[in-house]
Amino acid sequence: MSIGRNKPVTIKDIANRIGVSAQSVSMAVNGTGRLSPKMRAHILEIVREMNYVPNAAARSLTSHKSYLLGVVVPYLSRSFFSHILAGIEEIAQEGRFALLAGNSEGGPDVEKRAVNLMLLHKVDGVITLPEPTLLDFYRGIERSGIPVIQIMQHIPELNRHFIEVDNLKGARLAVEHLLQSGHRKIGLLAHGSDIPTARLRIEGYFAAMSAAGIPAPYAHVDVKLDIDAAETAAAKLFSDHPELTALFCTSDYAALGAMRAASKAGRRIPEDLSVIGFDDMDFASLQVEKQLSSVAQPKEEIGRAAAAMMLQILRGEPAEPLLLQPELKLRASCRGNVTTTETSPHTKPSTAGKFHL
Repeated sequence: MSIGRNKPVTIKDIANRIGVSAQSVSMAVNGTGRLSPKMRAHILEIVREMNYVPNAAARSLTSHKSYLLGVVVPYLSRSFFSHILAGIEEIAQEGRFALLAGNSEGGPDVEKRAVNLMLLHKVDGVITLPEPTLLDFYRGIERSGIPVIQIMQHIPELNRHFIEVDNLKGARLAVEHLLQSGHRKIGLLAHGSDIPTARLRIEGYFAAMSAAGIPAPYAHVDVKLDIDAAETAAAKLFSDHPELTALFCTSDYAALGAMRAASKAGRRIPEDLSVIGFDDMDFASLQVEKQLSSVAQPKEEIGRAAAAMMLQILRGEPAEPLLLQPELKLRASCRGNVTTTETSPHTKPSTAGKFHL
């Protein structure tokens, strides 16, 4: 339905049609106020019927908000972070927010530049995987009244608005499964121990081995996050420790490099070597020869939870940090267990100290 030949439908037109105030229509459209569920549903039905399109500029002037959220993460083009972005967008759109996405790959200066560009567009909030050296930069943003949500890893000194996955538990799940499958010579292929999330995965490996009373000398740490570098490191690990029967890798990239090295060394997977990665990247389940077992992070849920937290904060509501639970997905790269669990991970509030950062 339209009002006049080219005249767009307004909130006042809808209010006149229903016989309510323009404020009531505005509250229904924006999901605010104390309308009864029945009245809100009725108004929204008429809104759809009349093809009402909100005027973003007018809405911004009225609310003093841009209805833009900035999202800055590394490796934006890779499937892992694109899933997180999709989760953020799903919830942001429900709150009638649009996204500005930026890539922080390249170091602190690149990350800072991406965030500053979003601030120029007057975003209402920033969701980011923060670089710890930018603590003062993010503190300045928060002092200016713009909330910052941290995802994947957090700077404890900045705030308690963060969404993380229990990386320590995820690593323990993987190694404990290998132990339960009868492995005792279990190696570790890990990325930067200076990165909090990587450090927790490394700790999880050693904790599981220690709890089983098994020495764990089979470690190659600080491998570059690159398949070729992981292949080279794994080849050396196999050469130094030919007795290895299993390998836990702190990323799927490391696991894929390890599988390449094993193949070139004549080791069959999983008959001679079981391999488990971390992150459950899209390619983990798409390997043609041997699908990769991996500790799955709830990627879309990370995004949805971050966006929901941001909307809570922007509404002036309290928001608690969340620790999301990982899930071990077992596939053909592990001996004896070729199954995949599909249950959704649970979430629970996080408390300081759980992350050992």
